[in-house]
Amino acid sequence: MVKYKRIVVKSENMFKILPKRKKYHKISLESIGKEINKMDKEILNEFDNSTKQTQKPNYENEIISIIRGSYSPKAMQDKLSDYHEYDIAKVMDKLTSDERKKLYRVLDIEMLSGTFEYIEEDEAAKYLDEMDMKKAITIISEMETDSAVSILSELPREKRRHIIDLLDNDVKRQIELTASFDEDEIGSKMTANYVSIPDNYTVKQAMSSLIEQAAKNDNISTIFVTGDNNTFYGAIDLKDLIIARKEEPLENLISTSFPYVYANESIDSCLEKLKEYSENIIPVLDNGNHILGVITLQSIIEVLDDELGEDGASRVIKANTNHKIIGNEVLDLYYSDNNSISHRVTYRASSIETDGVLKEVEENIICPTFNLEPIN
Repeated sequence: MVKYKRIVVKSENMFKILPKRKKYHKISLESIGKEINKMDKEILNEFDNSTKQTQKPNYENEIISIIRGSYSPKAMQDKLSDYHEYDIAKVMDKLTSDERKKLYRVLDIEMLSGTFEYIEEDEAAKYLDEMDMKKAITIISEMETDSAVSILSELPREKRRHIIDLLDNDVKRQIELTASFDEDEIGSKMTANYVSIPDNYTVKQAMSSLIEQAAKNDNISTIFVTGDNNTFYGAIDLKDLIIARKEEPLENLISTSFPYVYANESIDSCLEKLKEYSENIIPVLDNGNHILGVITLQSIIEVLDDELGEDGASRVIKANTNHKIIGNEVLDLYYSDNNSISHRVTYRASSIETDGVLKEVEENIICPTFNLEPIN
């Protein structure tokens, strides 16, 4: 018998408990179903009414207004730094070529390269062509390897070759390696943004190496460990390394059952394997078990987005509120700066509409469990 239902709504009381139902001596399954449907409608009506009271900020107009304003370069940069790269990426096609060139000069390289991560490859290639060669090379160098490869593939062959030739040798080598895999192989989606250490390091040496590598690689929540002949041995959680005593053997911190994939495996088979894990980053190995790169959660979500294609709007992700979040956009919401899947969903859901089912979600709502499998 249904006594109550706990749901998340946008209201003064974050959690609303529906009143207990009266007891029945006899009740049919059909009656239960009707009652649940009735409660669901009441929930959605209240949720819809509550969202109408809150006007969503128009970030696009705000950003365009700043770019078209008469601010000094430093003042414009400071104002734009308050926005997410995703929001800046959304206005790029609404700017004139001259306005975009102004933006290229104002934004720092980190934010500009981050913005390009959210732009479709063909559009990003067009914008890259508007820049001077030096800045274009710097942006490609700062981007995740798989994103850089995708954008370069959209450029004319001569310009693509010219940019690659001028890249730093390490970046060039990684781009050429990633580009060598077929687009249906997981190796084509990997990046070199990771940290690794040998298994014979002490805790102190491991921490020093982490600090040194973190200057170039920001995927530091997991540190990969290599053994004999530089083969993959396992992984260490950053938190475990931080709290470890310096005299503690590194071996005690290593998880030797950490998931991995091979670069020439198909994307489909890898997704089937990876959906069983909750890791934010997975090592990609060659046939000799050496680490070639990593596949990140962001890349996995992008692959899922590609897999859904035009049918994406009909696929849904189901949260623990039992409400359906509909739309392609949602699939891009799982990765965040703090590597929290639930935070990313609530963070971006506040700036998109999801077919009238979920229109506003406050950032402080905590959704601890999500079923990541698309539901037909």
